[in-house]
Amino acid sequence: MSRIAQFARFSAKPGRGTEVVEALEEAFLAAESEPGTQVYAIHVQPDDPNVVWMYELYESEQAQRSHSGSQATAALRAAVGELLDEPLTVTRGAVHHEFGLPGA
Repeated sequence: MSRIAQFARFSAKPGRGTEVVEALEEAFLAAESEPGTQVYAIHVQPDDPNVVWMYELYESEQAQRSHSGSQATAALRAAVGELLDEPLTVTRGAVHHEFGLPGA
C-alpha cells in the first residue's frame, strides 16, 4: 500500500494570508488526532505572505480520503472560501522515493 502526499495552495486576497493560516491551524489541531495522518505542515511563501502552502502525508489512500471527507476539512473549506483570491488547488501523489519522512 502506497502512502499519499497532498499539496495544497491557498492564494489569499491581499492582506488575508494570516487569516488563511489561522483557519489552517484549526484544521491542524483536528488532523493531529486523525488515524493515518503522518505529516501536516503549513508553509507561508517567503516572498508573498498571502500565498500559503500545505503539505500532508497519509499512510494510505484510505487515510487521505477519510481526512478529505472529514468535518474538519469541510469547516476549513468554508472558513477560507471568502478569503481566497483564486480557487484552492490540491494535488495528490503516491510517494515514490523518500528519506527523512516518518516511517521511511
